[in-house]
Amino acid sequence: MIGMLFFRFGGQAITFLIIALLARHLGPEQFGIYSTLTIFVSFCAILLTPSLNDLLIREAMRKSSNVVTSNDNQSKALNTGYGLRIALAIIGFLIAILVGPLMGWEGMNTGLFALAAVSLFTSLAMPSVRTAYDVPLQLDYRMDNAAAINFAGRTILLFAFLASFSLNANLTGIVTAQVVGESIAFGLLLVMLAHSKYSIKPVFDFGSLKTIALVAAPLVLAETFTVIYTRLDVLLLNHFIGAREAGIFAGPLRIIDGLQIIPTVILGSLIPLLNRLKQENNASFQRAIKLSARAFWVCGIICAVCLSPFSDDITRLFLGNEFSDSSPILRIGVFCAPLIFVGTLLPAILIINGEPKLIASIYFLLAIISVGLNLILIPKYGATGAIYSKLITYASIYPLMLLWQKSRSLFWPFFSQGAIPFALSIFFAYLLQRLNLPVTWGLPAILLLSLSLVWFSGWLGRSILLEMKHLFTIGTSTELD
Repeated sequence: MIGMLFFRFGGQAITFLIIALLARHLGPEQFGIYSTLTIFVSFCAILLTPSLNDLLIREAMRKSSNVVTSNDNQSKALNTGYGLRIALAIIGFLIAILVGPLMGWEGMNTGLFALAAVSLFTSLAMPSVRTAYDVPLQLDYRMDNAAAINFAGRTILLFAFLASFSLNANLTGIVTAQVVGESIAFGLLLVMLAHSKYSIKPVFDFGSLKTIALVAAPLVLAETFTVIYTRLDVLLLNHFIGAREAGIFAGPLRIIDGLQIIPTVILGSLIPLLNRLKQENNASFQRAIKLSARAFWVCGIICAVCLSPFSDDITRLFLGNEFSDSSPILRIGVFCAPLIFVGTLLPAILIINGEPKLIASIYFLLAIISVGLNLILIPKYGATGAIYSKLITYASIYPLMLLWQKSRSLFWPFFSQGAIPFALSIFFAYLLQRLNLPVTWGLPAILLLSLSLVWFSGWLGRSILLEMKHLFTIGTSTELD
């Protein structure tokens, strides 16, 4: 467990470093083109949903209940999922090379779109064919190994980029380095899988394909809408304003995205517990939801309060002096972090409650809100309008929860645990920013002050932590029984 956390956080640190080096090497305009290119390819990969891995694991485990034919049934489920990924990646590749050049974006041609679209097969960062190879490691309970391979892959990717920087490569060279680095990492994963009992080859079993398609449909829709409301703004900025404005916005956006490793890691540990409590004790399950929401609010608000006053220093440190116009975007954008952190908990709870269609409905409305706000604000205010649009969109999830009875019961546990502290944190961060504290001692001081307030106010004090430990003990002891 400790090894997996080390490799996950280490991998995210390397990703931060890669983004910082890319931004410094390319500058705002070229970084805007690079971001537009990669985000467009991610749109082409929408059907390669990350949830497909979870579905394959569930299907493989379900089929393994028949002892006589368990290996055969598991192989059918895994290989059908693998074949489906290859088919979807090929479709995405064709969309990228056929539709991409028609968009008329500056600095991009068919060859560049085709090169970037290869990442639909090799990518470490977004859904791709490569991610299907994580499933056997998960089924073998070798998550530390999977995390280590991904960490090694990102390290290889870093050296590939460094080699391209030393050659003063242009955008085509940068994308080539990315594909080469990811391909080498893919080969490493294949070596690791040589010791797995699960072989992967593209096969289509109609029964498994039908099950996967039926269960995956609402999750695919939900993640499609997620990509729209989280990524379309960069494409619209490039379209309405230009590549430089897209780069000014995309730089701080990557920093904010990097913070998501915190709720992702926490949620990975929480989901088994919440599943168990849902089955065994509904009262404990409801209490666990409330405490989990509180923990996510605390983490997100502390990140926002600590980073917002020092947005100028952080922007210069990560992105370089050319991205000075990105500082106001980061100052506002970090307040998306608490909303994002708590927002990651909602779909997990709805899936546990058996409501994947409801996730798609909520995200559909979020996508509409985001598109509408961006079309109004971006042409007039550029990147500033885009970040306000993003902040309003993330906040809109709470009133949207009131529209359905099945999500209405979650509104108060989610909203009540952090709404007032969140509002106060914006004012608090504004005051700190006005003080113009030096980052060298100001950041540690604010972090210490924030943690002290959280502890002594009882918002996440000793009694709450003991209660969370008690709930966790109930979940693990039940599981062991």
